Amino acid sequence: MNIIRVVEDRMYPYSQPYPIPKGQVQFSKIQFLFSEDWYGKNKIAQFEQGSNLYNQDITDGFCTVPAELELGSCMLYVKGYNIDGSEQIATANGIVMTIVQGGREGGTPAVPPPPDLYAKLLEQFYQLSSEAADQAVQKLGDTVATKDDIFGAMEASY
Repeated sequence: MNIIRVVEDRMYPYSQPYPIPKGQVQFSKIQFLFSEDWYGKNKIAQFEQGSNLYNQDITDGFCTVPAELELGSCMLYVKGYNIDGSEQIATANGIVMTIVQGGREGGTPAVPPPPDLYAKLLEQFYQLSSEAADQAVQKLGDTVATKDDIFGAMEASY
């Protein structure tokens, strides 16, 4: 997640902004940490890509990246305003965000394992569990065992 500190009219990313995969754009969030002069204002993040401008509400310090962004870079700005329009504030600098090709598009789809593989795995699991239970019973011998004793002995045999 990209975290950006906003102090007065300047933005400072906490680290180099992470690239955002195209297939996950609308699920990617950006967190903003605002200084006091932004308190009480409605805030929007503005993503500018080419001649297109996309606005996203910043709610509780977070916004999502607009799904309309295409591969490449865009500029991010933040604007704040009072509902009555009496006061506005905006960042003087922008931050470059990069939209990259996501892993969900293109490529060759994975081949699912054959259904008999699941059956074989389950069979081996049951066999191991059965062997562990038998070993636990042998270790406990003729003593009266509680459920916790049996599970403890089974864990020890793994």
